[in-house]
Amino acid sequence: MNVYDFEQIPKLTAEEKKSPYAQFYNEPVLPPAREIAAAIMPGKVIDPSMALAPQDLQKLVMPGTLKVDNGYCLLPDGTGFSVIHTKGPGITSEMEKFWDDWSVSTDYNYLNFKISLPGLHFMHSNVIWENLGWDSVNLHTVSTITPFEDSTWPKELNPDFYAFHGGAYAVVRDGVAKPFWATIIHYKTLNKRGVEDITCVWSGVLVINGSAVRMIDKAEKVDLEKVRLLACHIAWENARKFQLLPKVYAYSKTLK
Repeated sequence: MNVYDFEQIPKLTAEEKKSPYAQFYNEPVLPPAREIAAAIMPGKVIDPSMALAPQDLQKLVMPGTLKVDNGYCLLPDGTGFSVIHTKGPGITSEMEKFWDDWSVSTDYNYLNFKISLPGLHFMHSNVIWENLGWDSVNLHTVSTITPFEDSTWPKELNPDFYAFHGGAYAVVRDGVAKPFWATIIHYKTLNKRGVEDITCVWSGVLVINGSAVRMIDKAEKVDLEKVRLLACHIAWENARKFQLLPKVYAYSKTLK
């Protein structure tokens, strides 16, 4: 778990310091909730039978489909699975929409994205550049995933349904020819208590047009530690979001 050192983050440039949000960059990064941190420790793998199959990702909207809230594992076919469930008490739909736009702004050399996980987030554009724990990598979108063209019928399965999005990615490290393939899905619910974000990742698999495509050789296995570190990154990323969002959102109102 302790793969990140948030005490050693890059200093802001003179241009970045001009941003009205620069004050949030050095705010201490708080860790994920205790139960999440415990679930993504080395060696703490879940039973593969508890994983959701990538071809069943639409079932996420059905309450009770997931058999585990947090964890990671290697599946019998050599691909990987992880899930992170983060709660954001008090977060409203307006705040959630604000963060979606704010965090990917190109202003001040992507400073907002850097604030969202300092030292690990660098750029969010056509290519996403960040450090996932094993090195700085670029995430190239192979396809986006929006399985519900009609956002009304998922609410029939779960009245708290709010959003479902994600993509299939080639994770590329400089100097390494072979990508790490991953499908990342974010499923969000929203009610009067706040937002809950469930992020599922299938490693070594791309979900394209509803079909799961194995991207590793038949006898190959994905690196379990990379599966774990990707789950760690998402856990810290989500924790940081819900740590900062109320403050940043409230501050944004003072700028108008």
